[in-house]
Amino acid sequence: MTSSGLHRRSLICALAILSLLVAGSTAWGKSIGGTKRADKLSGTNRADSIRGGRGNDRISGRRGNDRLLGQAGNDVLRGDAGADRLNGGAGRDRVNGGAGPDSVTGSKGNDRLRGMGGNDRLLGQAGNDRLNSDAGDDVLLGSTGNDSLAAGPGDDRLEGGPGNDRLFAGLPGPGVGSDELFGGAGNDKLRGDRGVDRVEGGDGDDNITGGAGEDDLIGGPGNDTIDARDDTEDTIDCGDGEDTAIVDEQEDGVDDCENVIFPPEPPEA
Repeated sequence: MTSSGLHRRSLICALAILSLLVAGSTAWGKSIGGTKRADKLSGTNRADSIRGGRGNDRISGRRGNDRLLGQAGNDVLRGDAGADRLNGGAGRDRVNGGAGPDSVTGSKGNDRLRGMGGNDRLLGQAGNDRLNSDAGDDVLLGSTGNDSLAAGPGDDRLEGGPGNDRLFAGLPGPGVGSDELFGGAGNDKLRGDRGVDRVEGGDGDDNITGGAGEDDLIGGPGNDTIDARDDTEDTIDCGDGEDTAIVDEQEDGVDDCENVIFPPEPPEA
């Protein structure tokens, strides 16, 4: 065989080996698929794509900007380091972002989502979900269902969506933190904390508490109750409906509230 023939055969073999490698991995990391059973799947230090398949799976992305999809079953997903995209898929899933700016999504089940480190985006979708922020400036979206959303340290935005939701502002991080809470449609319960927060109930009969800090408290349409007793000067707008505001002092800015309750007068000496 001539040298040109040997070179051509070597090139064909090299291309065949490369095709086999690409079939099992992406150009930037591995492509891993689970089975119908309960699998334990881990990625590499590169950007991997991991699908759990059917079954109650445990999936870890490790390092790299990974894409993790639980699919059917009650799965546990963890992104670890990197800017990851995680989706629990069908079932009641626990999805944790890990370090880095992650996108964390639930599905139709009652899911538990947590951002952990980085500036994360959490989306509950259908079901009664629990969404927890952590370090970073995060966005938490409950979507449909009766959801519970809790901010962490940092400047977070929480939106409950349709349903009777519970929203909790987080403790401020370094300096003064400020969270934005919006209940959406439904009879929601919203709680501020020590930061300078904006808390808005939206449609429905909402229960709003400001917490310490000079907050903006907005009831929206519906018969709302707003509790602003925190020894700071808040701004209150009850909105449409038969509303009640409970305040510290008369100098609290109160607008469009049918019932305003002040602290009792001290007894005469």
